[in-house]
Amino acid sequence: MEPAGLRASCFNDRAMNVTLRRRRSRFASLVLVALAFGCGRRAARPMEGPSPAGAAAPAPAPPGPPATSQAEAARAGFLAVVAAKRELAARCWAPAVARQPTPSRSSHVLRVTFDPDGAATRREVIDRPGESRPDVGSCLRGLPLDLKSRPSAFPSTVEVTLTFP
Repeated sequence: MEPAGLRASCFNDRAMNVTLRRRRSRFASLVLVALAFGCGRRAARPMEGPSPAGAAAPAPAPPGPPATSQAEAARAGFLAVVAAKRELAARCWAPAVARQPTPSRSSHVLRVTFDPDGAATRREVIDRPGESRPDVGSCLRGLPLDLKSRPSAFPSTVEVTLTFP
């Protein structure tokens, strides 16, 4: 038979463990809610600041019915990025080569997220080690985010490797 003091001590330890688990659970729930709220606010606002006064207006949405599958939405986003390559080359590649002609090639990965309305909401430019010119990469990052894809039922993210020239 156990002494009464020991049994009460075990009971108090169990009660304390339950209380600590509840507090940890509440804390974890609050952290998750705070993260979700913060991420939602970050995704809702554009990543780029206001475009300069001389910047071109966003491209109109490509014609055609809205994409009905994730694959169609990704294809529409891919085509929008590929269609913008000529303008990107004129705005970033041509001035960089005019200032310094070597190296004569530059390769960058452009990752763009489109919302269901077809507007680009997020963009990331990734320089490829040994294949990218830093001046072209910084120019691509500094451009306003004005890509437009076909509307779809889904948000989509596409990753396109752009090689200049």
